[in-house]
Amino acid sequence: MTNLRRIAVSGLAVLALAAPLLVSGPANADYEASLTIHATDTTVHSGQQFRVHGKFLFGSGAPIKHRMVRVQTKSPDGHWSNIKGAKLRTNSEGRYRIRVILSRKGVRTLRVKAHGPGPTTSPMWSKAIKVRVR
Repeated sequence: MTNLRRIAVSGLAVLALAAPLLVSGPANADYEASLTIHATDTTVHSGQQFRVHGKFLFGSGAPIKHRMVRVQTKSPDGHWSNIKGAKLRTNSEGRYRIRVILSRKGVRTLRVKAHGPGPTTSPMWSKAIKVRVR
């Protein structure tokens, strides 16, 4: 075998071994996404209704459609939990608008949680916002 053929065969062998490494990894690693949150009011009375709204978008700006978004609150001990009934699917534009009623007084920290698109649905969270309940 000539040196040129030996190099070519060696190169193909290395490429064949490396190919599985190039395509492995989570199925959703090929996208970036953003999940935003806004409140219609940052100071509310206990039991008063307000809305949390935002968008769930790919990094390209395309909407992530029909994905469940849940509003969560942070407890005094630092754990996040879903607010009962405060969930909704995004619309065809990737937007959501959820009605929220808080009763416990004080400053409440809220965020929204959604699962990313694709076969592996990794959770994503928005930044946290604060709402004062009087």
